[in-house]
Parts: sequence; structure tokens; C-alpha cells
Amino acid sequence: EGYQELHKRAKHMLCESGFDEKGLGAFEKLRTYLMINVQTMTDKSVSHMAEMLIQGSTMGINDAIKKINAYQGEDSRIVKLMEELQKFEEKSLEKLKGFL
Repeated sequence: EGYQELHKRAKHMLCESGFDEKGLGAFEKLRTYLMINVQTMTDKSVSHMAEMLIQGSTMGINDAIKKINAYQGEDSRIVKLMEELQKFEEKSLEKLKGFL
């Protein structure tokens, strides 16, 4: 739900600015699907799933920080949205640690 809400708000901001949402291409979707399946083929344990999600959340935090720094002083709405994404990812990361 958290990701969907952030996505909805980001999409709305894009539309307001006259841009279209750029989704993942078919190749990127296939690559992601295969990567997840390969990584879970040999280890379907809860701790392994948590580890994979922690890696994703960590990448999300890093990307959010980069965007915050890139848009500082430009569009405060983007910075605010990225700060919310960063906090959301940090909370998710803390929850996932309990499953390791």
C-alpha cells in the first residue's frame, strides 16, 4: 500500500508537469522476474526473502538520497516525496531485520 500511494502521488506530479509516466520495459520486467526466481530457486526461506527485500530497500534509500540531493533548491514537492520514500524504505528495512 505504501508503494502504491507514493507511486500514485509521483504519477500525479508528473501529469501536472506535463510528463508521462515512464514504466519498465518488457525486457526489464522479464529480467527482474527471472532474477527473483533464480534467487529463490535454491533458498525459499523467510530469512533469504527478507535479505533480498532488505537489499531492495537499501537501494531505494540510496536512490532517494541521490534524488533529494539532485533536486535540492529546485522543486520542493519532489524533495518532499523522496524524503517520504526514504522514510518508508527505512521503516521497511527495520521491520525486515526481524525476519533474518
